[in-house]
Amino acid sequence: KLIFSDMSFESNIWKQFSQGGEQNLFSSFTLLIDEATTGKTNGKLVDQIVKMIETWKYLKSFSISGNWPDLDFITIAKAIKSKKTMTSIQFPYQNLEIISRFKITEEILKKLNTLEELNLRGSRMSIKSINEGQYQLANLTMLDFGDNNLTSEIPNFMKLNSLKILSLQKNDIQANDLHKIIENFKSLTSLDISGNNISGSDEFSFIGVCDKNPNLRIQGLSELTLYQQFLKQEPISINLSHRPKEKISFWTKALRQLEFLQEIDLSNNPIGSNEMLVTELAQSLQYLRSLKKINIRESCLGIELPNLSKSFVNLSSLTALDISGNGSQYSAISDSWFYIARLVNLTSLNIS
Repeated sequence: KLIFSDMSFESNIWKQFSQGGEQNLFSSFTLLIDEATTGKTNGKLVDQIVKMIETWKYLKSFSISGNWPDLDFITIAKAIKSKKTMTSIQFPYQNLEIISRFKITEEILKKLNTLEELNLRGSRMSIKSINEGQYQLANLTMLDFGDNNLTSEIPNFMKLNSLKILSLQKNDIQANDLHKIIENFKSLTSLDISGNNISGSDEFSFIGVCDKNPNLRIQGLSELTLYQQFLKQEPISINLSHRPKEKISFWTKALRQLEFLQEIDLSNNPIGSNEMLVTELAQSLQYLRSLKKINIRESCLGIELPNLSKSFVNLSSLTALDISGNGSQYSAISDSWFYIARLVNLTSLNIS
């Protein structure tokens, strides 16, 4: 494995290795660069890199990262597509779009059926070209297809039977489409869908998916990740105050799975702003028979307080309840009292 990082392309060590030749036994080539050195890139450097690609007999992995505004990646990509031993390729995403524009990415995928790792982040490859391409990538285990402006129309990854790691970061894919991907890849162990604007309700739908695929880890779903930690650790007390507004709907439904809970803090969440959230939370609370303390202060319950209070009657172990700061009128509190009064073990109540 050979890594060049922020070095002069006039140095003796670079000249030595850039001569190429089968005497070089390296199988991995990585070139890291920053903006300060990009002025040294030129046609000679391209020729040196191409020669290394063509003559290094055992070269399998090729990676260039950094800012290369004046490097001819078209020529480099053309050399790579003829390297039948290649298993891993990574270009800077700023340059990959240009390579794809010239259809060279498609040519690489058609010719290099030995690929195991592929980074197509920001390539802007057309969905049509991917779905129609006769790519035989049976050995591909890692694919990065992030930042490609994907919406409801997603590539057909059906032929990638060995795929284990898939990144779809920073797209705008719908939850239903993500479910289809997971269902079709039984071997998938890591899926990164961060930056896809998945709502709380959408996150909840992935609970069942994870139950069916215990080896799968989904990144980018903050609430689901926290929920899985709770399941693993089984804490008696959790704090869910100040959750993001678009995520709270996850918890109003997911709480019913945490039957071991004894204390829960749901304060400062806009639960009462949506009647459906109140209904979902009320249904979940009925399953938490071990609860001893509930804090739902300042959660905008207002007139919805009686509807939530109905679920309290099943919480016979409850000793402390805080429903203060919810802007509830006297009538709402009065209607709720019928249910609260039945909590025979209650020793602390805050309704201010």
